[in-house]
Amino acid sequence: KGFQSLVGHKDEIFLIPTGNSALAKAGSGDVLTGMIAGLCAQGLSEERAVLTAAYIHGLLADLWIQRHDVRGLTPSDLLLAIPRLMLKLKK
Repeated sequence: KGFQSLVGHKDEIFLIPTGNSALAKAGSGDVLTGMIAGLCAQGLSEERAVLTAAYIHGLLADLWIQRHDVRGLTPSDLLLAIPRLMLKLKK
């Protein structure tokens, strides 16, 4: 077991290449679940929503540790960073 996530769908397994141990704390999974629900509500398929949210969730943590200590990431930090990252990815 490592920090990377595996997502299974039907007969496929996807490796999410983003993420790190900064996400290993209470509340991080709640943020991920909210991201998945939000993407589904915007019309993405369940599979696409899970893959997209897992990738972005991990990317948020990867960007966080470039400027901060790995132990300092909170769920609130994730929530505050989502809009900026989504805008950046859209461009």
